[in-house]
Amino acid sequence: MRGKPVALAFLLVVPLAASPSRAQDAPAIGVTGAVGFPAFKGGVRVSTPLGPKANLDFEVARIGPMSEPALGPAFTGDVRWMRGGRQHSGASRYWIFGAMFVDAKWLTPVVYPGHVVRTLEDRRTLVVPRIGYGWDHVSRRGPRAGFEISTGAAGEEEGFIFANVFVMWGPPRK
Repeated sequence: MRGKPVALAFLLVVPLAASPSRAQDAPAIGVTGAVGFPAFKGGVRVSTPLGPKANLDFEVARIGPMSEPALGPAFTGDVRWMRGGRQHSGASRYWIFGAMFVDAKWLTPVVYPGHVVRTLEDRRTLVVPRIGYGWDHVSRRGPRAGFEISTGAAGEEEGFIFANVFVMWGPPRK
């Protein structure tokens, strides 16, 4: 009877002592670039922590070139969820959930009698839900580098698939 509380205390204390302390994320800013389907994108990215296992990322990027539709700037907001938190070494793996807002423009030439050509312009903002997975590493001095794969589609429009790399700078990690 006397050994059970000791064994229970041992089972509770040993995993806590053996697990390394988790590194904490800090706000950061950087650059990002991606290749994929249907095009490539490049832009600026800002990240801020939401807690020990989640971060919020914002990105302003340019997607191009594409013939139809012509795409303008893309604004992305993602939640990065690290199931296990950031490791003591600075590495993490995470799921990405978010949305990308893209300005899209379709041009349709219309030929009237007498060979008069007019171009009709249809402009919309595509809202693309995104899901993906990523890997990154934050060094002790603050720089963060990573790789992500994400996908999403906006209704009847073609989908996006991107393999993204990024480099960010922030304060030294604790």
